[in-house]
Amino acid sequence: MSGEAEKLLADAKASGAKVDGQSMSNEKLDKAKTVMLEQASKEHQTEAAAFTEEIIAWLNEQWNEREFTAEERIFSIALATVNLRQHFPDDRGGKDFFDAVSKTAWEYYASNA
Repeated sequence: MSGEAEKLLADAKASGAKVDGQSMSNEKLDKAKTVMLEQASKEHQTEAAAFTEEIIAWLNEQWNEREFTAEERIFSIALATVNLRQHFPDDRGGKDFFDAVSKTAWEYYASNA
């Protein structure tokens, strides 16, 4: 969420929930914040998905140059994923965070495939 939107919500809650002469219940403020966070999350997912397409194009180019078999391609991606999960820093959420993001990626894929 943008800093401006975050400030607006914080100011509204701190000053009796009045925004430009309008009053908002805390329930409405929380709903607005949830909608904004969901939108920001979707934008990040879309950006990450586009980057994934670039990664896959690069990998295909590299695999083709090396004449990798289908099994070698799958194995290399699977091994990289295992390594990323096993060594994901604890101060950034560790394996549990990695698993949660992976679940979200599956959900994104399922809804966009």
